[in-house]
Amino acid sequence: MKRYSIVLIIICTIFAGCKKDKAPVVVPLKIVYPKAENSLLNVLSDSLTQITAGVKYCVAANLPKGTSVKVIIKPSSGHNSTGIGIDQMTNNGWTVISANSDNMSLQSKGSGQTVSISFMTGPVSKRG
Repeated sequence: MKRYSIVLIIICTIFAGCKKDKAPVVVPLKIVYPKAENSLLNVLSDSLTQITAGVKYCVAANLPKGTSVKVIIKPSSGHNSTGIGIDQMTNNGWTVISANSDNMSLQSKGSGQTVSISFMTGPVSKRG
């Protein structure tokens, strides 16, 4: 009987040791939208609530490696997006997927950097 008890204790100790192994810690990747980038207010920031025609803004995000973001810019009701000028010369990491009168789509994949592209809205234009 004593032999059986000793074996049982050893088996319990082995399994208990296995349960104590910690699983790898998974740190969620967080995309951050800065308030401003290169002295331009960021339209993705929570602090910007309205944009004004003729003022230069940016679309900026700090993308950790392995993340991506897609932005669709839609004009207000009754307007079109042809008045949005994306400055490709200052593009840092964004790809313009499409640009038509209904919307403009941008996409970027993260590699541990801040991506930013500047743009300006033109004069108010009504749909015809």
